[in-house]
Amino acid sequence: MPAYPRPEDLVEFEVSAATDFRFFIDRPSLTVGKEGVVRYTLVARSPSGHENVSYEGMRCRANAVRVYAYAHAGAWSRSGSDWKPIEARTVQRWHNELRRRYFCVHYGAAVLDTAEALDALRDIAADELLVSVEVFGHGTASEGWIIYSSGGPKLGHGRSLAAALAASRGGKGAG
Repeated sequence: MPAYPRPEDLVEFEVSAATDFRFFIDRPSLTVGKEGVVRYTLVARSPSGHENVSYEGMRCRANAVRVYAYAHAGAWSRSGSDWKPIEARTVQRWHNELRRRYFCVHYGAAVLDTAEALDALRDIAADELLVSVEVFGHGTASEGWIIYSSGGPKLGHGRSLAAALAASRGGKGAG
């Protein structure tokens, strides 16, 4: 199990305006395995400050998630849960958001590595003015993205979505 998350290592991501909870991924725990499983520690913080902490894995191609362990008072307890499908319309919207916006951005496949996952979390979570992303030319030589934001449309070709988003803001990307 990873170390218990420290506040300075948490990266916040948006789930929905319909919830008062805040959601975070612990940077040091985030890994992408050779088998394509993205593993991470999730922190869900209630408005009163109570935290639910879990160590999870996500299989992008299978559209499934598994909780390996829960943390109580800083100690991990294995959960024994099986892989479960990620459903779009569920109370646990955070899994769908992690899958759709951060970890499974390659047409259902996992991000290529931990750096790309962290870039996606930092880039999208920090970009409050992002309006939408359109993918075009899937499976062709002209495959890429159009990113619509307050700064106008920007084009990304042949690179990861995280890299395309970073490039749209003049930063460095992962691809």
